[in-house]
Amino acid sequence: MPLDSDNTINSHLVTDTVSPDKDVDGLNTVNEGRVAVGDLEGFVPCTPNGVMELIKRSVEWSGVEIAGSNAVVLGRSKIVGTPASELLKWHHATVTICHSKTKNLSQLTAQADILVVAIGRAEMVKGSWIKPGAIVIDCGINSIPGQSRPQIPNDTKKSGQRLVGDVAFEEAKKVASYITPVPGGVGPMTVAMLMKNTVLSAQRQARKLLNPQWGLRLLPLNLKTPVPSDIQIARSQEPKDIVLVAEEVGLYPNEVNQYGHKKAKISLSVLKRLQHQKNGKYVVVAG
Repeated sequence: MPLDSDNTINSHLVTDTVSPDKDVDGLNTVNEGRVAVGDLEGFVPCTPNGVMELIKRSVEWSGVEIAGSNAVVLGRSKIVGTPASELLKWHHATVTICHSKTKNLSQLTAQADILVVAIGRAEMVKGSWIKPGAIVIDCGINSIPGQSRPQIPNDTKKSGQRLVGDVAFEEAKKVASYITPVPGGVGPMTVAMLMKNTVLSAQRQARKLLNPQWGLRLLPLNLKTPVPSDIQIARSQEPKDIVLVAEEVGLYPNEVNQYGHKKAKISLSVLKRLQHQKNGKYVVVAG
């Protein structure tokens, strides 16, 4: 679904319903937050991840190293511009983010060793805006009337429309050392990164199944003298949400039948799923 559509929607109400551990698009708030703080062990959003892969692979043609370079990102969307700027920052580029309110835009882009364009305006960036030898990654995709280009077969649809990016390709390719076409550039890399995240998700899930380990996070205990009674100790703690406890001990959502936020019944199917695991200890606390 188009999260950045013409209709105003709260996209996080949609993306946050997906577990961060299954969010192969990298759009859950948790995974977005990980990217923002430099934790790239979660799922990185697909298009920005594809952008970074293209930049890394362009070094042999451009000679531009990411670390220490001046990078300019046109666009600050939650899906492309913002995470792309974060990824460039964590790869040690000096990053400038530009948007619709930025002044002297062409002067800023002309200083960029790496230029990532995701502004949503057809062929807005001209060849004169680009620093000679720069890397240009065009994330835009726009439909405009016009004739097909000979270097891109079937470029024009029956409607007379053709696809172009946010960069004037014919002008820019004469200046840039490396530039991605539209179509055929960032789009296929987005799909490739989605497949990469999907495989990564499957591998992580397989490791959990084959080598389950509890990730219990203990609640803090405030030691007191004299030692309080058991009931006082119990009442001094705020119990965890049972869904969180189930996740920490490796139970699946369909194996947990909640009764409020603090209690649940566990399906006996767990015994069959874990029948090949070493037996543990069952402790009953009553009082």
